[in-house]
Amino acid sequence: MAKGVRTTAHAIMGLALGASLVSWAIAAPAPEGETGPSLELARGLIDAERFEQAVVVLKGLDETGSTPQTALLMGRIYLALGKPGKALELFEQASFRSLDNEAEAYLGLAEARLALGDLAKARGEATRSLRSDPDLLPAHLVLASIDQRLGRSDEAKERLHRLRQDRPDSEDVAVILARYLAQQDGPPAAVAELSAFVRRHPTSAVAHDHLGNFLWATGRKAEAIEARMAEVAPEIRTVC
Repeated sequence: MAKGVRTTAHAIMGLALGASLVSWAIAAPAPEGETGPSLELARGLIDAERFEQAVVVLKGLDETGSTPQTALLMGRIYLALGKPGKALELFEQASFRSLDNEAEAYLGLAEARLALGDLAKARGEATRSLRSDPDLLPAHLVLASIDQRLGRSDEAKERLHRLRQDRPDSEDVAVILARYLAQQDGPPAAVAELSAFVRRHPTSAVAHDHLGNFLWATGRKAEAIEARMAEVAPEIRTVC
């Protein structure tokens, strides 16, 4: 999906919620043993493509950006904004400074190298990430994307369909397969994949979120908003 389309959709459907969520999280009393906004909040905002708000949270946690966790999440932001070179630097910093997030750092390196067109190194990093964490599903998307670029479309689809067969109830697998289908066959293919999944799993928030994005890209805006509201309604109830 084009970055502008995603940004418009989230601006309309997520701005008010995102602002209130950040304000609530920063103002709310911290749980015992914690000092304020969490890395998990920053991750959630990044997943929702609310990058400016995520940066606010990360700066509140680490003003200098010196910790491996902050470097890792800032790398994800730069990667999402189409700046893989800067993302690569941050993922390298994260991989050098700590082994705690080794698999995720390798994944970031793989995704950045894929975006830069360095397919051989991207494959190596993705393979290393799966050795560190065999359940790191996005690494399979990197490998499938590499296969597709090398003209091995059948192998790429087989990898992802095998994942779906092994984990038919996995929301992450459904989203990864939908993302691949959107890249290769267009948003309508992703809509078909995720629509079938949310019919079986109507409370799957992340799947509804992505379904809304893909519906918006096809011009089905009313349905997109309905899908996104199915995802954000529980958050609104929790925050309120």
